[in-house]
Amino acid sequence: MPHTTTILRELALTADCLDPDTLEALLQSLGAVRYRQLLDLFASELDQRPRAIRAALADRDYAHALSAAHSFRGAAASLGAGAVADAARGLEWAIAAAAEGDRDRVASALYRLQLASEEALRFLEGMSKKARLALAAS
Repeated sequence: MPHTTTILRELALTADCLDPDTLEALLQSLGAVRYRQLLDLFASELDQRPRAIRAALADRDYAHALSAAHSFRGAAASLGAGAVADAARGLEWAIAAAAEGDRDRVASALYRLQLASEEALRFLEGMSKKARLALAAS
């Protein structure tokens, strides 16, 4: 059976949405069980956080939306999800502008975050059974 980190690296490279070096470092430092728990938690965030930000924006609660986008960016960056982190940063800028009255960029920035989140979520949900077994065996 191929080494776990090799499998993860190949999966991440084909997905082009998560950094394989970051994934490998996390796996080595956390161990397989905690690593899997962290990825499951992040998958949940990828699914829920954009909706929570959208709801805060609908309520014009810019402080909450900005805080949620900022913490989401940090989580994504920590896990090597660069496209999600970049989209969240763009949304932060758009929210800050919206709080000042310029709401023109919020919808497109939120859409970019949604797309990046969905791509990363598909990657995490689509990890092959072989990779999951390799993680469990680590």
